[in-house]
Amino acid sequence: MGTSRVVPALLGLSAFAFYITWGASLSNGTLDRMLHIRGAAVPCIPGTHEPLRLRFTGIAPIDYWCTIMVLFFWEAVDGSHPATSMNGIYFLGQLVGIWTLVWVEGIRRGERHMVAK
Repeated sequence: MGTSRVVPALLGLSAFAFYITWGASLSNGTLDRMLHIRGAAVPCIPGTHEPLRLRFTGIAPIDYWCTIMVLFFWEAVDGSHPATSMNGIYFLGQLVGIWTLVWVEGIRRGERHMVAK
């Protein structure tokens, strides 16, 4: 498959994954709940009385996104839903493997071609 066909295919898969993740969150009320918690006078982490951290970097759009991600992944890492936590561990195992591959390829010394004089 040439590059001219791979790029649109990857873009299409990315759009589909985005739609499935956030479309499902919108349709089942998860996104509304996250935005409601985020916009509360004293936002708390779901299932606890702990305050939700609203400042991570000091850059408002990045902090907003980080807060939404904390809310999105909270039930997967807090242990209240064991099946979801197991899927999170499976996801983390794959992600660490990918990060390792990217890191190793990033530090690997590439081939150096001699330029004829």
